[in-house]
Amino acid sequence: MLVRPDLEALLRALVLLVAVTSCGRGGEGSATTAAADAAADAAADAAPAPAVDAALHERCARSVGHVAGLVRGDIELGAISPREAAIIAAAEAMSVASCESEGLTRAQEECVLAAQSAQDLGDVRECPAISQRRPSWLRLPPTEAEQEALRQALEEQLQERARAEEKDSSQGSPEGSP
Repeated sequence: MLVRPDLEALLRALVLLVAVTSCGRGGEGSATTAAADAAADAAADAAPAPAVDAALHERCARSVGHVAGLVRGDIELGAISPREAAIIAAAEAMSVASCESEGLTRAQEECVLAAQSAQDLGDVRECPAISQRRPSWLRLPPTEAEQEALRQALEEQLQERARAEEKDSSQGSPEGSP
């Protein structure tokens, strides 16, 4: 897959963003903080994108901004650090760039903008324009069936881990000892 140079830097930033969010939050000087700094730097170093149709850019910026606003609506203003804010801004910029490269129809934009809360985002998948071709940047909450499958998979993993720990503990102690 060929990637435009301007998107390549943003992709690197996203990979770092995933690493940061997977590792949790760290204090000053931690690996998480270093990764956050690197992600923000990579996003800042991204080359400017080639000219995009102004109407498409506006649709993408409006849609991505709307989703981002709904998702972070529950976050208190002081709850995120400046580094986290830079990472969020980089992720939004990358989402807009992805939207611009894929295209976004007016009907898809209307579906996205119809959501009035983060809880409404799940309903967006039912919109014909979205169900026909869901934009890659649009991450929707799991359906009830997907949630149930995740719960079952987690429960199976927990049960398997408990059986393995039980087996290890029974093999580790000699017979007759407490």
